[in-house]
Amino acid sequence: MIVVGIDPGLTGGIAVLDTDWSDAQPRYCIAMPIIAAYTGGRTAHLIDAVALYDFFASMEDAVFFVEKVHSMPKQGVASAFKFGRGLGVIEGVIAATKFPLHFVSPQRWQKVMHADIEGTDPKARSVIAAKRLFPHAILTVGERSTKPHLGLTESLLIAEFGRRQLLKQV
Repeated sequence: MIVVGIDPGLTGGIAVLDTDWSDAQPRYCIAMPIIAAYTGGRTAHLIDAVALYDFFASMEDAVFFVEKVHSMPKQGVASAFKFGRGLGVIEGVIAATKFPLHFVSPQRWQKVMHADIEGTDPKARSVIAAKRLFPHAILTVGERSTKPHLGLTESLLIAEFGRRQLLKQV
């Protein structure tokens, strides 16, 4: 069985782990696929539903863990709508594959995955946790990037949280 962790959003990520994890290396760790859509002379970036479906449908015996997110105060109506649309695409594509889907709040997975890590910045704590658990994982996007991609980092931790859930380690 494989576990898929998803940090939703245009800058999110997708991580895939085996439940019989032994070498501390994810199968896949990719940035959220996006496409450019042209409407009324403007370019909008959207989550690529076709790429997601092709990727997810190629899996066998998968369980999905998606971060349970919501709009934030002062986020703005257009931004919240765009984010919600992207989350809906992710949910719809997973539903089309008929794989089990679990939502997990950031507070819940971070409580487990950030245990024993000092600091108050959850993003920095996520980077430290991911590097400790998966020292060989590539957490950057692009050839020139040196800074860990937060979408990849957090999707990997969400997948590990899900793996532990399934193995009753949490």
